[in-house]
Formats: sequence, C-alpha cells, structure tokens
Amino acid sequence: MLLSLYIQLLVISLVTSGLYLILKGISRLTMKYFHAVWHYRTYLIIFSFFIIPYHYFLSLCSFGWVQEIKKKVETVPGMGFASFEKAGALPLMEYAPEQQRNNWWVAVINVMPFLLLSGTVIFLLLLIVHNWNLHFQLIKRCRIATALNYYQILHSCKEELGIRRNLSVYISEVKTSPFLYGILKPRIVLPDIEFTDKELRYTFMHELTHWKRRDTMIKGILLLINAIHWYNPLAYMLRKDIDRYCELSCDERVVASLDKQERRDYCELILSVLCNGASESVLSAFSSKRKHLERRIDLIINDKNINKGYSRRTFAFVITLTLALLGTVTAYAANYQRPIADGKQFRTKASALNVPDLLQPPYSDNNYVSELLEYDKELHIYRFDGKWVRMIDDRYMWNSQFAGGVKVMQSGESDNWGKPVDIKVVRNEKTNRIEGLIEMTDGQRLEAESSISK
Repeated sequence: MLLSLYIQLLVISLVTSGLYLILKGISRLTMKYFHAVWHYRTYLIIFSFFIIPYHYFLSLCSFGWVQEIKKKVETVPGMGFASFEKAGALPLMEYAPEQQRNNWWVAVINVMPFLLLSGTVIFLLLLIVHNWNLHFQLIKRCRIATALNYYQILHSCKEELGIRRNLSVYISEVKTSPFLYGILKPRIVLPDIEFTDKELRYTFMHELTHWKRRDTMIKGILLLINAIHWYNPLAYMLRKDIDRYCELSCDERVVASLDKQERRDYCELILSVLCNGASESVLSAFSSKRKHLERRIDLIINDKNINKGYSRRTFAFVITLTLALLGTVTAYAANYQRPIADGKQFRTKASALNVPDLLQPPYSDNNYVSELLEYDKELHIYRFDGKWVRMIDDRYMWNSQFAGGVKVMQSGESDNWGKPVDIKVVRNEKTNRIEGLIEMTDGQRLEAESSISK
C-alpha cells in the first residue's frame, strides 16, 4: 500500500517538475507582458499538482477528448488485455522459490517508501524546531510598538483594505526587514529604525495585503507539501519562485494607485531597509539578492501597462489553462489502467471457466489458467500474448478477508523463451468472478514481489 502510494507521488512529482520547467523556460517572455500576480497564481496552481490528483477527475468525465486519450493509451504495448481464446493445461506451480525471495533490489524497493517517509518526518521536525526558535526570538528580542502614530496609520490602512482583524506591531532588536508573522495571532514585525509616516503606510499596506490574501497560510501549506516531496530539488526552487512572485504581486497592489514620485519613494524604502542591515529571511518581504532587487525596482517604477489589454489577459488565461490540462493529461496517461471492455475479446463468460453461476469464488481449481493462457508444450511454460508468464497476482477480498495470492509460474529464465510478463487477475468487485487478465504495471509488479518476499 505504501509502495503504491509513493509510486503515485513520484509520478505527480515528475509531472509537476516538468510543468515548472516549462513555465520557467518562458518566464523571461511572460514577465514582459503579464503581471506578477498572474505568475504568483499560476505557480500556485502548478505547485498544487504536487498534492492534488487532478488526473483522477478525468476518469469521471465522458468527454470525447478524454475517450481519445484512453484509446491512445490503450494502444501502448504492455497495457492491453489479451483475447481469452487460449488453450493449455497444467495447474499453477509452487510459490516463489528461495532465490526469488532473496533478490536484493526487491528489498531495496521495499525499503524506499520508509526512507522517503523518514525524510518527510525529519523535514517536519526541522520545520517545527525552526519555527519554535523564531517564535522564541520574537518573544525575547522584540517589543510591542508603543508609538501612537504606528497604530493610527495601521488603522487607516486596515480600513482602506477592509480588514477587521486586530494585528499587533512589534519592533525587533535584531536587524531584519518588515515581515508578517503568525496565522492565528498575526503580528507585523518592523526593524528598529526610524520610519516616516509615508514609509509606515507603505510598509503596513504591503504586510496587510499579505494578510488579506492569506499568504502566510499559503506559505505554511507549501512547506507541508514540500515536506512530502523533500527529495525533489525542483520543489524547493518552485516554492522559492512562489515566494518571490508573492512579494512582487504585493508590490503591484500597493503601488497601483501611486504616481511616479511615490513609486520612487517606495523603492527608496526598500533600499533604506536593506542599507540598515536587514538580513535575508524566509519571512522577509525585502530580498537583498541584486538580480531580484533590480527586477523588483524596475517593475515598481516602470509602468508598462502590462496585461491591461483584453487579448493579453485572454492569452494569459490560455497559458495557465494549457499548463493545467497538460499536467492533468500527462498524469492521467501515466497512471491510466485500462478497464475491461465489453464483448467477447475482453470479458469471459462464467461458462467458459466451467464454473456454475451459483458457485462463486473463492475456488482453487485454477481453471482460468488453462482457459485464459496458452501453454507451450515444448518449453513447458505458459504464455500471454506471446510472452512467457513469470508471475500471476490473484489477490482479492472474500467475506471481508484476504483470499488468493501471488504465485510464480516460472522461476528460471532462458534466452529462447522471449520476453517475460507478469499478469494480474481482474475480478468483479461484487461477485469476485474473474473478468480478465491484465499485464501488471511496474508499481503493481514491485508490490506483488514485495508480498512474496514477506
């Protein structure tokens, strides 16, 4: 179960990484024509692919293009069903021999989910320790602001943005830049420097915009998702880009109604905070990296009427929708398992198995082997679509208990046998009647081998 879950996570991790690289590749172009808020929201949508299985929704759709995807996937070799008009004899062989159980790579695959889970736990523990230290420093090294003008300006900004929540203002003794801290009990932390009333207004508007958009909560959720995909370096890069576009989009919101001179004043505030020794922080609203700082100031000062035309807004929406559909379809194709179709080719009748209608599984005569597989009398092996059958997974639930098992048809391997195949018995969920055979996916095969080795 855990192995299957992590295989699914690895698939969506790869798909999300691909989407991020595509958007990253066109970012130079999109930054010229689209607002930072578009980048922020689009990157958030892509990041959500790390945790939300959008591709499962496609299985609920009956649109024509979804059916075409299914047809295309079903034509991929190794994913289809075979005709059940086979002949043969001989029962199943014994369970896996000792050498099958001792495959070292099977043991490694079995351990991998626990290693990945351990990494997630360590990531979360480090995150808890970091936030605890930050909270401790906030209590120890900060004091509540007492200046009356601070709260007068804060109240005015809250009214302008329609915020009713009470927020405290703290002054930090440590050199830092302004940031918003806390979700349940939000605080605005300012460096211990002199602010003019105009600078205070710009600062409060920026931090209150974060609060209104729930950016603090969103960053916390992103960290939790990153903990699950801790092994993927692109997950860290994507999260950092989201933080950067989050700040740029806040700047856009704050300076939207400002004139050229006021925009310059806003930029001077950013530079003033940095010149007074603000350190880089994950919570900092003011990045000191030169390239990002230059781009930020350029976006603030130069009003290029970005994305104000209807055609540009439409094109931005199309790009976002295209990326979302591309990720969904790719994940759907990667996880797709062909269902048993109607008709004689993909569904066998109970009479073909020589089992009366009233006699339902479990039964142990294994008639489906002789009915559904082809027996090679010369080599004494079973074949399925021309490939020799190595393993059959026939596990199912009966009376709320596990029944059946994974059995090995052949443990040896010879060059003149051709390609091997592992197959899974598909049963009706309600009656447990056998409906067909399907080639195992890599994940199903590893999980079946794992159950043998236990």
